[in-house]
This record gives sequence, C-alpha cells and structure tokens, in this order.
Amino acid sequence: MPLTPEQNAILDAADPERREALLAALPHIGSDFPEQDENGVDLSLIRAQLRLSPSERLRKSERKSRDTARMIRFGEKIHGVNLLPRNSSLRYVED
Repeated sequence: MPLTPEQNAILDAADPERREALLAALPHIGSDFPEQDENGVDLSLIRAQLRLSPSERLRKSERKSRDTARMIRFGEKIHGVNLLPRNSSLRYVED
C-alpha cells in the first residue's frame, strides 16, 4: 500500500535514525489501516454511510448535531462564556 501524504510528511520531518525506525514499523502499521484511496480517504467509512438510507443518514447527523450542541452548552456553562456565535444553528438545537 502506498504511503499517504501525511505519512510521507512525517517521514520527511524525521531525523535519519527515526526515519529508519518509522519505515520499519510502517508495514505493520499499514496492515491495521482500513482500505484507503490514493488520498488516504477511508473507503470503509464511505461504504458504511452509503449502506444507510437517506433518512438513516439524516437521523445520524441530527443525533451528532444534538450531541455537539450539548457539549458546547456544557462547555459554556462550565467556563461561563459563549462559545458559539449568536447566529449559529447549533445554538438552537434542542436536547
């Protein structure tokens, strides 16, 4: 499997000794990666989404929006600051 741009950047930035250790580890690490396209995009995630119906994808997205809004409101409560702009659609997501 070819290296992703991110993996190449890490190798390019490593000193020569570290680079050899990283290269030696890549075959093992690479076998744990899901199938990727030439840009490093995880194709299994795309396939999983396409197996869902449009309404299932919408429900999943709405759940994630609610969870995100809850976390943001919790952070605002803990820190006493507004983390979202007033016009953010997440501000109006109900629990």
